[in-house]
Amino acid sequence: MYAYLGIYSKQPYTEYISTRWYRAPECLMTDGYYDSKMDIWGYGCVLFEMIAKYPLFNGKGEMDQIHKINKVLGSPKQSLVELFKSRATHMSPNDFNFPQRRGIGF
Repeated sequence: MYAYLGIYSKQPYTEYISTRWYRAPECLMTDGYYDSKMDIWGYGCVLFEMIAKYPLFNGKGEMDQIHKINKVLGSPKQSLVELFKSRATHMSPNDFNFPQRRGIGF
């Protein structure tokens, strides 16, 4: 016998979670489709801020946040954009027209 101590529910989950500056792209761009990897993203953003003494992605709103992430990391692959589109009713199709670019890095 064993006990599962986690909370189980099916996706989609709550859409609005965590502070925007630490929110993973999949949380920003989909309607509640995310998993524990978003915690690693948030941890990385907080760790960067602790070391650098400034936030890595300090977007003024959700779209600005997405553009700041893309500026540093580069444009997402088209297959990922299509997946996000299929799971995002809160965004218009034009919100997914990212300029193709390579990330500038940290």
